Amino acid sequence: MSINETKIVVCPHCQHEQSVKIWQSLNVALDKEVKKELFEGKINLLVCENCQQKTFIPVPFLYVDPDRQIAAHYFPTAVIRDEKFLKQFQIDGTYAGGESAGLEVPDYMRYLHIVFNMDELVTFIVFREVLFDFHRTGKVLLD
Repeated sequence: MSINETKIVVCPHCQHEQSVKIWQSLNVALDKEVKKELFEGKINLLVCENCQQKTFIPVPFLYVDPDRQIAAHYFPTAVIRDEKFLKQFQIDGTYAGGESAGLEVPDYMRYLHIVFNMDELVTFIVFREVLFDFHRTGKVLLD
């Protein structure tokens, strides 16, 4: 499931308030067209209607591609020292949140690739897609 909501955001440059769609998760099997926005850096981006400044909105963002079994999660760097955040993971970095909530988690979700930069998220997705296609076809496919 993909999750987004429209919120009122204040521009940090000019204090103008406007509505912005904030994405918490993207399942590309359900919302293929939004993947292009992610790759273009348009996800969770405030482009101020007043001053035209662009500001990234640092909210956790989960990317899931169940067909290729890719799961990657962006978190703002401020969470690195947050105990509640750290308790979601085993010492080896595998996701433990589902177990503690009594939920069944697919294997590929257990091995969430955690990133603290959206560019790194996109780079990881491209790597995993190329790797998936390579192992499926035996060659590097060009998009």
